[in-house]
Amino acid sequence: MLEQLSYQPSPKGQAAVHDILNKINRDQYKNLIKTKHDDALFREVVFNIVKKTPPQCSYAGWIYGEIDEFVDISIKTYKKKVLLRRKLRGIIKFLVFINKAYQDTIERYYAPNGIFENNASLLWNPILRNNGVHPPLPPLQEK
Repeated sequence: MLEQLSYQPSPKGQAAVHDILNKINRDQYKNLIKTKHDDALFREVVFNIVKKTPPQCSYAGWIYGEIDEFVDISIKTYKKKVLLRRKLRGIIKFLVFINKAYQDTIERYYAPNGIFENNASLLWNPILRNNGVHPPLPPLQEK
């Protein structure tokens, strides 16, 4: 049987992608893909790998070894993409959190009776400064 398969070429393009996905679904990698978006992303990753480096052996070689190499490469590349996506999502969440904290701080600083208003009023209005000296009396008006 293998002699007959050795004369056939290995699958290319979508056929190779279909074989790789079937191999992954049969093996221990079932929990790798959880949503439809993950499935579409994984299919795209596998197709790009097969398109860049098409299988170079016969169909028998494809079944016995090369498909396993493509599965390993596909899973490693997919995990790298997912990890990169998680890192970017974390960085964006961090920046949003920092921006929100900054906005809250600025709002409290410039709020009525906030730190800035109290300091500025003490600086520019000497009557509010209480140094133990009473403010001067207003001039008397004579009638």
